[in-house]
Amino acid sequence: MNKEETEAFSYALSYLQELILKAYTDCREAVEPLKNYNDDLKYSIALSYLSMANQSYLEAERVVHEYQIYNVEIKSFFGAYEDYKFEFKKVISGKDKNTSWLFSRYDILVKKWKEADEFLKKLIELGKNK
Repeated sequence: MNKEETEAFSYALSYLQELILKAYTDCREAVEPLKNYNDDLKYSIALSYLSMANQSYLEAERVVHEYQIYNVEIKSFFGAYEDYKFEFKKVISGKDKNTSWLFSRYDILVKKWKEADEFLKKLIELGKNK
């Protein structure tokens, strides 16, 4: 890679790290209304956060494909996100009061986000030292 390509790739890694963080934090915020509200408004609020998380997730996927940043940590985060989203939709569409599966998926998402973030930090740092 020449210098321009290296800088573009480094920028893509930083951007991907930011997008994954946004997706994760919006997922975190999406579960809060389910815990804190008792009326049906909680579903609308939670769904709004999930929608924002999904925008970041889709952009992150685009960056991964465009720059071919394929690795286990990123793929695991995406899988955990999809599992979380699946459970979230079940809770919302069914107005399910039992959210234990959703919170279990959320815990896995947190773990996978930490792993992906750590991987990206190391890769970005490696690029700086070149």
